[in-house]
Amino acid sequence: MKELLQKIQSEYGSLSKAQKTVASYVLENYKDIPFLSVTALAREIGVSEATIIKFCTLLGFDGFGSFKRVLSEYVQSEMTTYSTLESGAEEIRDESDIWDRVCSCEAANISQTLNNPLNRANFAPFIEMINKAKNVYILGFRSSAILAQYAVLYLNQQNINAVAVTPSIGAYADTLCRITDEDLFITITFSRYSKEAVKALEIMSNRGVPCVLITDSPANPVFPKADLVFSCAMKSYYYAASHVGALALINAVCTALSLTHMEETTEHLKNLEDLFSEFNTFLY
Repeated sequence: MKELLQKIQSEYGSLSKAQKTVASYVLENYKDIPFLSVTALAREIGVSEATIIKFCTLLGFDGFGSFKRVLSEYVQSEMTTYSTLESGAEEIRDESDIWDRVCSCEAANISQTLNNPLNRANFAPFIEMINKAKNVYILGFRSSAILAQYAVLYLNQQNINAVAVTPSIGAYADTLCRITDEDLFITITFSRYSKEAVKALEIMSNRGVPCVLITDSPANPVFPKADLVFSCAMKSYYYAASHVGALALINAVCTALSLTHMEETTEHLKNLEDLFSEFNTFLY
């Protein structure tokens, strides 16, 4: 990566004005490029797609795809827990600033996720897919397993047959074997992407199972395989990414579904309250 950036710097003087604009953007924002298409990048920089492609070929690549792949591999290698912690520590020097910075960051993650045009466009079709599905399977590993289980808890309360596919006791492959094209398969996975989660969605997609992907960027290798994709903002000053955007998305989905499953949800909650009373669950 260092050699590539040095090459761009050394070639800078011989570039055209438009290509210099591209070079300057790459040198300052190369970590953002894996998350952009050539069209989005051209729009962001203010040049034509042809200018970007020519810039890539001048550097020895056969096009934007191979150039982007190199940057993606570098960015993925940098997304280790320790490097993320170091990066966050650099941004927050003063301990007294932590509270305000974290609050602002988390609020921005929620706002960016819920206001993302892609997420807004896919929201209604997603609700329809859930309502049509015979069963809803939600896969999540590591920290994403918590989100999968949270979603399943509230979908089940609405008389939606939802199953969490997580690496718990028993082989999750057994659960995957039961999924058919009448079901809906939802994968929740964020960078650094779990190979098993990626492979599972790929298999389900190839079998003709409707698939929804909840992730953080188009850099996810199965982004093109999913029928619907939701992108969550996950900026964090901690070594672990923030999941508040994804949680807000799940809450929005469950809220919308509760309106179409009002009778079933009300009945379930009444029965739940009876059981709480039987078990004397709460203090008050």
